[in-house]
Amino acid sequence: MKLVVCLFLFLVPTLNYGFKKNVTRYSIVISKAVLIVDGTISKVFQNDYQFTINEFVKGKSSPKINVTIWK
Repeated sequence: MKLVVCLFLFLVPTLNYGFKKNVTRYSIVISKAVLIVDGTISKVFQNDYQFTINEFVKGKSSPKINVTIWK
């Protein structure tokens, strides 16, 4: 019985259930984006990150932006 359970636990992660990964092309993502920037993280808060922007690739905003991470 232990052997069956061990084999089952070993084989389950290797099985492909046929899930298709949703891949979006960069051209679509870029065309729908409002703001694309290059920068560094300057401050980290509990659920927020403050970025200092070095270069604007697309769009304009203030030189520092806050990004909130949702659970």
